[in-house]
Amino acid sequence: MTEFLVETGAKLTQVPYFPMLKEDNVRKGFVTIEQFRKLREAMPEHLRPLITFLYFTGCRIGAALAITWSQMEFQSGTAQLRLEGNQTKNEDPILLPLPLEVSEILKELPREGKVFDARNLKEPAQSFSSCMR
Repeated sequence: MTEFLVETGAKLTQVPYFPMLKEDNVRKGFVTIEQFRKLREAMPEHLRPLITFLYFTGCRIGAALAITWSQMEFQSGTAQLRLEGNQTKNEDPILLPLPLEVSEILKELPREGKVFDARNLKEPAQSFSSCMR
């Protein structure tokens, strides 16, 4: 509403009160490495590189799915990823060194098109709870 008032040039003699809602959005847990490995093993083979990359880097899924091989650099057994400005939240390009576990998985993938195969990503093979068993 305040944007509308500013855009229309309205003059206020008093700032209106906007009650703030109490938020409880503190992270209450995370997936341990053991839980992650169980989850990954329960996933379809073609999604494992993507889920590994997401877990170890914290990269947003949209940015990860847009990565091409031309953005990858392999040196001395490790990989680095160059994310362009349009692939990051704050629009600043970054060079991201990748953990060894991610580098090893990427070396095994075919070097054509997009790095990650996201076929059937939204059609889970199993429920999360059954993956965690």
